[in-house]
Amino acid sequence: MSRWEPAGSRQGKGSRGHRRSQSSRSQRPPSSRLQDLTLDIQRLANDGSGIARADDGRIVFIPGTAPGDRVLVRVVEARRNLLRADILEVLQPGPDRVQPRCPAFGRCGGCSWQHIDYPAQVAAKAEILDNALRRIGGLDLPSPVQVMPSPQPYEYRGRARILVHRHRTGYRRAASEDHAAVDDCPILATPLRVAMRKLDAARPANGDWELALGEADALHPEGVRVIHLDSPDPGCETLALRAGDHSIQIASGGFAQANPLLFDALIGAVADAVGSGEQLLELYAGAGFFTLTLARGFQHVIAVEADTAAIANLKSAAAAGGIDNVETRAADVERFLLDDPSSQALPRVVFMDPPRTGLGPAVTSKLCSKGPERLVYLSCDPATFARDLGRLKTGGWQLESAEGFDLFPQTPHIEGLAVMVR
Repeated sequence: MSRWEPAGSRQGKGSRGHRRSQSSRSQRPPSSRLQDLTLDIQRLANDGSGIARADDGRIVFIPGTAPGDRVLVRVVEARRNLLRADILEVLQPGPDRVQPRCPAFGRCGGCSWQHIDYPAQVAAKAEILDNALRRIGGLDLPSPVQVMPSPQPYEYRGRARILVHRHRTGYRRAASEDHAAVDDCPILATPLRVAMRKLDAARPANGDWELALGEADALHPEGVRVIHLDSPDPGCETLALRAGDHSIQIASGGFAQANPLLFDALIGAVADAVGSGEQLLELYAGAGFFTLTLARGFQHVIAVEADTAAIANLKSAAAAGGIDNVETRAADVERFLLDDPSSQALPRVVFMDPPRTGLGPAVTSKLCSKGPERLVYLSCDPATFARDLGRLKTGGWQLESAEGFDLFPQTPHIEGLAVMVR
C-alpha cells in the first residue's frame, strides 16, 4: 500500500526555471563543462523524468518531458553511466504531450505529469512496474503487467496536505521546501477544491493543514474536514471512510488511501487474491481498510500494526460492524515475526501492505522460513516491491500474478499487487 502521499509531496519535477535544492546545485559540473544536447525522449522513468540516450551511449534523465518529444537540454549532472539534464526547449512535441490543466504546474511539487496525456501515463506506469519486476526482482512474469486506470484523471483525490505560508494556501515547490501559493487544485475532489478556496480566503494560520473527504455526519454535512495539523490537539479530529461495506475511522494526519474512486476495485482485487480459508495474517493492517472485508472470508484474522491509534480505530470499526473474528496486535511487524508466540507457525495465507520502504530483509527472511503457502503483497513503490519479491523468489516463492492500480494520476506513482506461491 502506499503510505499516503500528500498532494504537494516533495517529488522532483524540474521545469525550466525550477529552483533546485542545495544538494542538486552542488552536483552541477563547472560552467565550462555544461553541455547542450538535442535528444529524443524514448520513455518515462519511475521518478517521472523522460529518458533519452546520448551519442556516447549514456542514459539521460530529463524532467518535464514526454515520450516522443525532441528537446534541447542542458546537462547539469554527469556520472559515468548516466546524465541528468534540464530542458531548455521543446523542439518538437511528442504525440502524448498535452497542455497542463493547472496554472501552478511547474511551480507546485504535487504533480509532475500533467503535460502527458492520461492514457500515455497509464501505459508508462505499466511499463515501469513491469520493468522493475523483471530487472530488479529477476521475476518471470506470466504476462505483461496491466494497470487499472483511475475513473477520472482529475478531481480524484479525497485527501491532501496543504502548506499555509503567510496566510496563503499552497504546496511545497518541486524538490524544495519553499512555498508555492495555490488556492485551487484540479486533482482534488470537487468538495475539497471548494474547501481549499474558502480556506485561502479566510487567511488561515500558517503551518500544515489537512483537507479530507469522508462520510458525512452532523458536524460535517458535506463530509469535508479541514484540520490544522499544527494546532495543540489535531488528533481529536477523525475521518470516517467507506471501505467496502464497512466504515473505518482515520485519525487526522494518519494514513488513508487517497483515491476514493478506486477504493472498491482495490479492496475487491485484494480480497480475490487473498481468497478464503481458516486463518489469515495481515501485516501492516493500518486502521482496517482491507481487514474488515477480508475477515468475511476467514474464520480468524490476526491484524498486525505498529500504530496504536490505528489499531484502536480498527478495533472500534470491527466492533461497530459486528465483526468478532479479528484479533489485533499493536506491534512492529519485524518484532512480531521474531517474538510473538502466534508467529511461530504462520497461517497458510499472509497479506502485506507495507510503507514505501518495503519489507526489509529480516521480514522476508522470516516469511521464507515460517511456512505460509500464499503471500499477497500490495506496494506503492516499484523498486522496493520488486526487491522484496526478488528476495522471496530466492527463498522459494514463485510469482503467480502481478497488476497495478493508478491511484495517483498526474504523478509517476503506481500501486502494485502481487501474489506469490510456494
